[in-house]
This record gives sequence, structure tokens and C-alpha cells, in this order.
Amino acid sequence: MKTIFRNCITVSVLMLMAGGVWAEDQEQPETAPPVRPSDYVFKTIKIEPSPDDGDYVGHFQFINRQTKDVRIFGEGEPIHGKFRPMYVGFETLVDGAWKEIQVGYCGTGAQNFAMKSKEPYEFICGLWAFEEQEAPLTARIKLDGFVSEPFVLDWKKDRAKGAFIDARKRHFEEVRTAFAKAGFKPELLKGDDFCERIFRSMFKATESARDDGFNEFKGKLDVTPYIGLNGNIRMDFRSADITGSSQYFISWVINPDKFSPKWFKNTSRKHVEASQQLNSFVMKLDDGSVSYGPDVHLYLEIRYNSSEGAAKLPTEENAKQLFLKMLDNLEPWLK
Repeated sequence: MKTIFRNCITVSVLMLMAGGVWAEDQEQPETAPPVRPSDYVFKTIKIEPSPDDGDYVGHFQFINRQTKDVRIFGEGEPIHGKFRPMYVGFETLVDGAWKEIQVGYCGTGAQNFAMKSKEPYEFICGLWAFEEQEAPLTARIKLDGFVSEPFVLDWKKDRAKGAFIDARKRHFEEVRTAFAKAGFKPELLKGDDFCERIFRSMFKATESARDDGFNEFKGKLDVTPYIGLNGNIRMDFRSADITGSSQYFISWVINPDKFSPKWFKNTSRKHVEASQQLNSFVMKLDDGSVSYGPDVHLYLEIRYNSSEGAAKLPTEENAKQLFLKMLDNLEPWLK
């Protein structure tokens, strides 16, 4: 039985809101299961390829048939009946028996939300824990004791018809539209690597021959943006491992309805802060809005873990100046 640990920076949107993005993985919270399976409906609407190659996204109808509300952990309140649950459990059908895939989650700042009696919801769940295989796979998911109807994943069929490639293209076109709406230059949004190019340009500020104690950002930047139910675009990524751990951890959330080049050029620097926590430095652009809520303009957090035994340790002022240079490098992308 395989064990998967889903890192906080790619799973739980609430980690940012609670200031606990970087907490260790831990067991998911438990709530009382429903009394009877007849107390709820949990059936498949559709299963579709994810923009992450080889992964799927499941859409499920959930109806609480009990006379009182039930509570389920999620990224935020339902929006127009749509809800993204957290702490999903995964099971596969093997030789006629259901086998659980062991996963770990970060529980920092988790919240649960009421699913009202008799009201239909659309649950949208990433199915990342199921590993690709040649034969069709029968699977199901679980949420706080609620168990979905079985569904089938067929990688071979979907690859043959190019479904994963098409899903990624559609996803990046949606993200590109959002970035254009936010005021990024159209000529710089060509190609599906524009997110990588944006971050590469920002992290040029960390290139070698520095004397402020920061190491150069190194590693892949082929991040897949996440689109929230409220339209916000989120990206989380990290630098390559150096001496066993990553030095840079980055979280970015942009609201294309609130962000504008004018706001960025005139206001963003007023919301920059940097602080030291032991040998780590946290650099933020935070306007005080809930970092994944509908009022945020741009939330950007970069955590830097200094190398053990480094010849020079950065200062908070060094961290702030480095962060401001990154923002300066972002500005040419804007109209």
C-alpha cells in the first residue's frame, strides 16, 4: 500500500489564510461519520483530465438527506453550490475489495463548512492520489465518512484521444485570459510557458555574485496555476533541493478583478514586509485582505531558508531589498 504526503503548499488554500503554509504534514482531522449511507447522495457528475498530466478532477453531486446540516472540511464557503473539499480519502477496487491509499495532509488552520439539508452541491476534487496504469481503474473517494459511488479512470483511452494535452491547453488559455484581464502585456502571454517566464524574470534578482547572504534560486518552474472558485489564480512552488531541503518556498495569489498595473505601480510597495524567523526569512506583499479571498489584489509570500553554516546570514533589510528587486523585475510585464 503506497503512502502519499501531499505538501501544504500544493494542497490547502486555507494554509495561507491561517499563516501556516509551511507546517509539517499531519493526520487529517476526523469528524463523526453519517449514521446511514441512505442519509446522503454522493454520485459522479463527471470525471475529466486535469491540467496536471496524468491526474484527473472529479465532479460529484452531494446531497445531505439528513434533517440537520453536516459539516465538511473545505477550502472555503460554497460558491453558487460549488465546493472544493479538503482531506479527501482515496480507495481502489482490488480483487473485489476496497483498498485505501494512505495520504497525509497538513491540518493547520483547517475549517469545515455546513452542507445544508436537502440542498444539492457540486464537489470538485482533485484525484491526484490515483497512479496511472494500463488497465481501467475502479475507484471512489471518501469525505468525513461520506463515500462516493464508484467511478472508473481510464488513462490509456484518454491518452489515445489526447485528453490530457487538451485539458492543459484549455486551462492555460483560461489563465492567460485572467492575466490579460489583470493588465499583463498580451505579447508576453504568448505560449503556455508565460508563468515560468514571469517567475524566471522575478528571480533574476537572486542570481549569483551577491553579497547579501542569499543564494541563487535554482530549479524547475513548470508550475501549473490553480484557479479558485472565486476566479483567483494561485501558484505555489519551491526551489530545487540544496543540502536536503528547498531554500525558496513561494506562494502567489492574484485576483484578476482587483489587480491592475496602476495598483501595482502606485500601491504595492506600501504593503511589503520582511521578517526573520530563526534562520528563515519571510518576505510578503500583503495588502491585509484574506490572502485567498475575493478582495485580495496580489498576495505574494516568499520564504527563504538560509543554508546551514552559511558564511553570511541575510538581514531583514537585505530580505526586503531583495523582495523589492523581484517586484521591480515583475513590473515590465505590466501595461
